[in-house]
Amino acid sequence: MWDKRLLQFPIYLSVFTEIHQSLEYEENESQSFNDLESTFTQKKLDSSVNSLSEAPMDKYSKKGIPFYLLKAADILPSDIDEEKMKEFNRKFRPEFFLNYKSTLNPDVFLISDDIDEKMSQDNTEAMQASFYLQNDHLVQFLKQIEEKDYFPLESYSLRELFHSQGVNMRYLGKIAKYTVIPHIKQICLTDMVARKIKTIFRYYLADFIKYPENYDKRKRSLF
Repeated sequence: MWDKRLLQFPIYLSVFTEIHQSLEYEENESQSFNDLESTFTQKKLDSSVNSLSEAPMDKYSKKGIPFYLLKAADILPSDIDEEKMKEFNRKFRPEFFLNYKSTLNPDVFLISDDIDEKMSQDNTEAMQASFYLQNDHLVQFLKQIEEKDYFPLESYSLRELFHSQGVNMRYLGKIAKYTVIPHIKQICLTDMVARKIKTIFRYYLADFIKYPENYDKRKRSLF
């Protein structure tokens, strides 16, 4: 759940973000599924509208028809690691922007050739934000932990603490490395192991669902 304080900040929409318009219907708990489906059909948007840009936004907004986003995570800029420049799936936490109050372009580094001055500036700003997170912000966050401003007791409170301060869980290793508090180091290391086990388990589970015959052969080979 995103912090409600984030609603006051303007954002860029990514080229990958999908904007959809809800169909208007009356909320009625006693409606059957068929009645609800009929309501959707009767009140659907004008079929002559072929795209969002052609839709009369003010007409529908006055009726209270909401818009919603799919792939909303794409509005968050990439957290760029200079050593891993090809990994653009690493996103900032939205809470990070409560402290770093600057709007960033989420589509930085998508174009490598013939970039204009504006895109070059956006790329530079994204790099500066990543540097701030990975250095200044993490140092301040660790200092607050060391001074007992925050003191997580177990994995859940540790995750909540990281997220509330806009720190991604991928920085567990850095906190574990530099903290001088044995308890914090221990729960960070424990969480790192648990997360790696979860990743491995998910990989094999997905592989089993996709190729169950491979696992049947392995099972027979054991006996």
